[in-house]
Amino acid sequence: MIPDVSGLSAAEAAHAYASAHLAVLPVNPARPKNPGSYVGKGWPEKSSADADQIAAWWGRWPNASIALHTGRSGVVAFDLDIDVLPGELAWMREGMFQASRASGERGHYVFATAETFISGDLTLAGGTVVGQIRSGNSVIIAQPSPHPKAGSEGGQYRWHRPGVVPALPESAQTYLRGVGTRFAAQHQGGRGEEITDEIVRQFIVEATENGRPKALAALTRAVRQARSGTRDETRNALRIAAGEARIGLYPFARAIDEIESAARESYTERGEDFDVHIGAHEYHRLVVNGVTVALSRSLEDLRAEANRQFGTDHRHTAGVFDALTFAHADEIDEEGFWSARDVLTDLRQYAQARRVAPWAVLGYVLARAVCAIPPHVVLPALLGSEASLNLFVALVGPSGAGKGGASGAASRWLHTDPATVTATLGSGEGMAKVFAYKQKSGGVWSQVGLESAVLFDAPEVDNLAALSARNASTLLPQLRSAYSGEELGFSYADPAKAVRLCAYRYRLCLTVGVQPGRGSGLLDDADGGTPQRFVWLPTTDPDIPETAPAAPAAYELPVWPIGASASKVVLGATSAVGLLDVPAKAGDLHTLGLPDVARDAIDEHRRKMLRGDTDTDPLDGHRLLCRLKIAAALMWLDRRNDAVSDQDWVLAGMVMAVSDATRRSVVAALADKAQASNRARGRADTVRAVAAEEARADMDAERIERVTKNVVSILEDFGGEESRSNVRKKLVSRDRSFFEEHVEQELIESGVIEVIESAGRGSKGYRLRLLERSDSK
Repeated sequence: MIPDVSGLSAAEAAHAYASAHLAVLPVNPARPKNPGSYVGKGWPEKSSADADQIAAWWGRWPNASIALHTGRSGVVAFDLDIDVLPGELAWMREGMFQASRASGERGHYVFATAETFISGDLTLAGGTVVGQIRSGNSVIIAQPSPHPKAGSEGGQYRWHRPGVVPALPESAQTYLRGVGTRFAAQHQGGRGEEITDEIVRQFIVEATENGRPKALAALTRAVRQARSGTRDETRNALRIAAGEARIGLYPFARAIDEIESAARESYTERGEDFDVHIGAHEYHRLVVNGVTVALSRSLEDLRAEANRQFGTDHRHTAGVFDALTFAHADEIDEEGFWSARDVLTDLRQYAQARRVAPWAVLGYVLARAVCAIPPHVVLPALLGSEASLNLFVALVGPSGAGKGGASGAASRWLHTDPATVTATLGSGEGMAKVFAYKQKSGGVWSQVGLESAVLFDAPEVDNLAALSARNASTLLPQLRSAYSGEELGFSYADPAKAVRLCAYRYRLCLTVGVQPGRGSGLLDDADGGTPQRFVWLPTTDPDIPETAPAAPAAYELPVWPIGASASKVVLGATSAVGLLDVPAKAGDLHTLGLPDVARDAIDEHRRKMLRGDTDTDPLDGHRLLCRLKIAAALMWLDRRNDAVSDQDWVLAGMVMAVSDATRRSVVAALADKAQASNRARGRADTVRAVAAEEARADMDAERIERVTKNVVSILEDFGGEESRSNVRKKLVSRDRSFFEEHVEQELIESGVIEVIESAGRGSKGYRLRLLERSDSK
């Protein structure tokens, strides 16, 4: 339960959280990332919902921030670090949301669970890290605590609403890795069953099968050949070996001996000593850790990974997407859509006659229709400035599903004047060369226009992803600008390359072929807004008739009428290609009329966004604009050029419903792929996520020890006392924030130093005094 803490002081809010059975801690507002900044070491054991304890804490530290201990509170929190929630994480909106910024979707999404998961990166299916997972011994800072970036980034902590914390949905499991319910309480600071020496001995006695003895060789070889990080290799090898011994591949006792021998060889090879770096006691601890991890994992997972072809990254997803069909939404009246107009009825019949998907043909037809509308024809300035009609379409289907056939059918059925110019998508700079080039005459460079309207095509989304992944690639930002009809400027020192396409002077449409399992090429740029600018349509047709119907005649669109605008373009003063680098004035544009229902929908969404309504999805703004563009394309496909009608708007809504369903199918396919990938990942990858937290802890411990020695040494050089600011300056820059967050409080609590308040000119200062002289220098 998340209580209503609006208007409460920190102490009152802490009591409210505790009354809702949430374990809290007081945290120093200056060091919110250190849960023990006030209560000290062993903070997981100290978090509490006890009213007397909370009163004592906030009596001592009245301005303390409130940290919620996720493990003891029975919750997991997803900490989103980007402003827009990616589509594949839409399930997170079901959780209790605490915003960490004044606007956007950045913040904590909290769910109830009895399980404990590995805290670490929140990673999308395509590998993009978008936040952190907080579980077990982790905390989130809660309202009304101050945000450390309140001044610089509008940071704040604010629950969207109070209420019962919903249960963790099944969709979340793809992004989580459990530590095992058997030891959940231990990871939550409770009293779970520990792995004792007796349990380890029993494990060794029982794990004696020898079903695949050669499987151990690869592990020992990796340890033996390590020329750095031998301890980490040893730890990982013991974890893997314990798991494989548990399922009977080889005796664990043998693995313990051979891995130790390999580690000794690794150190000897580089002139170092195993006993100095690891030693018998630490090696025993690593063995215990390996058994702990092995017992926390399911036998099914252990077998799945052991049976994988070692040394590869096979995903075993062949055929997963071959039978994909888009998820039909109940509210889509497909028959009503296709029968609404003769032109749509003919389009579907032509597609079925050519044995290709009608929705895919419609996508290509809409893009071609928009290319036939002059670029100075725009949508009204409902939000800021006028909006371009430039349209992007993603055609979704498995390989061989007929994307090329649908494109060919569209070009043969729809005839436009002028004819549609098509080009293969290249780099952002390469797009400009299709429209214009630079020419030098009489020592002066001038721009020569080639085309004012181009339909670009990327048959495979992988090509788009590869182009955008190039170093310094401008492709995706340029595409987002082109979608809005903004100026595309390609500035180079070489004037021969400095092509300029002014706003509302060019028409650029784009079609992209998407295999569902590879849709991350578009979806991974959700935080940039790229996938939200596409109409997603399927290349499959579940309703295809057994017998192909007769193909109707081709459909012709006339040239856009001259009387539809007062632009220079249509008056003939200058050709459209000659105006590509000439900024458009208000009088050059022809603004289409819109129905009131469309205006009202867009205005309502904008008002909610400006008011900070957290129930309003900011991505709906892209969706409404996309719907308007489709409506305008349907208008021209109906051979009208005056205004978008109510029916155009309604039909465009049906297209968007299909788009939403298709996009959801891609997201679901990627989730399936990610799950299959996780299950079939290599043995060495198996422990990586489990090891990450411990590895970070080990590195932090080593770093704390090093920085502690440096601080003591600095104070000794100053005679045992110096200003805090000077001590901090003496540290190398990379250690300064680490000193503040982790080392300083540790030194204070352990009695090595004390903090003395000193009066400076106009403000208070602090000095650090060494209480114990150390030989650590």
